[in-house]
Amino acid sequence: MVFFWALSIQFAFSAAADPRPQRWVLLGLALGLGVLSKYSMAILPLALIIAFAATRRGRELLRTPGPYLAAAVGVLVLVPHLVWLAHHDFVSVSFQLGHGLGNSSRSTAEHLASLGNFVAGQVAVLTPGLFLLFAFSLWRGAGLLRRRVPEVVDDTNLTVWVMVMPAVLTFLVFGLASLVTKSQANWPSAGYVTLSIVLGTILARCVTTQRANKIIILGAVGLAALLTLYAHVEIAHPLVPYGRSAFDKLRDRSDVARWLQGLRTTYAPGDAAVYADNYRLASLLAFYLPDHPATDAPFEAGSGAQYTLWRQTQPVARDAWYVTTSSDDGSARRLFSDYRLIGTHVETRAGRLSDTVRAYYGRLRSHPVDNL
Repeated sequence: MVFFWALSIQFAFSAAADPRPQRWVLLGLALGLGVLSKYSMAILPLALIIAFAATRRGRELLRTPGPYLAAAVGVLVLVPHLVWLAHHDFVSVSFQLGHGLGNSSRSTAEHLASLGNFVAGQVAVLTPGLFLLFAFSLWRGAGLLRRRVPEVVDDTNLTVWVMVMPAVLTFLVFGLASLVTKSQANWPSAGYVTLSIVLGTILARCVTTQRANKIIILGAVGLAALLTLYAHVEIAHPLVPYGRSAFDKLRDRSDVARWLQGLRTTYAPGDAAVYADNYRLASLLAFYLPDHPATDAPFEAGSGAQYTLWRQTQPVARDAWYVTTSSDDGSARRLFSDYRLIGTHVETRAGRLSDTVRAYYGRLRSHPVDNL
């Protein structure tokens, strides 16, 4: 989503500078593909509408066919997904609304604590120093939106609004959402796209010479390129033995499915159900196992996954597999009336233990018990 967010901003500037139809078409494509990647991308077109409506140059553009051509193209990109939603009771939209709006029955102290956790998450992800710089740039940017800019520099006025409004609206939406639900630190990540440019513009004013300015720009771009290159190489060909790290979520785990398939073939070649301790592992097994079974994650305790919305009630007294990364068999005891550990699979990364996966096989209870 962040890629399409940045691309949409670029195409918006391009269309504003040279409002030919093809530029508006590119903007619509980027916005539509962005919404397909993540629903929260819908914040950006709303922010762009506000930015255009707030400036003279933007209002002039809104009186031309271009913005509406972009909107039509964006909707056209979404048509297949909208058709799918209509045939599935808009289940993913309902999930996201429930996920984002959460439980409004909590006390005031709980709401404020949830907002505090959201802010603390941003501090932890960005580091305190960078968080303060971004907070300062957001404050300065919001101040510029309140300032009346002379009409002779109205193009600059539009630029400011297009750069600042997406960040302001993103943090406003997710800040308010964090009052009523448990937030994730990555939720407002797209807001930092344009906010980074605002911060860079503010810091650039501290540089007094053109040579120093070029050195800083080349250094920043070069460092970003090196870090990006390293991340891609590290994912494909592990170099550093981090053990458990953020790279674990990006690695190829098809070997887990191949290992489980070997156990299924050897120990229980029938049509036993397949369960996992979280929806990520359950969906991985459903994808990589050759028969693509209808897997489930009955004890998913995270923020809630769309994966579980299609959960089907399993028949009583059915045999099943339970795959877990936990060393404790408590969940297996809750799930099965009788079971045994069939095998373990050790995952390593650059020669260092990354995870241990265990596979249990047993007879399902009629209903999983809460505690044993």
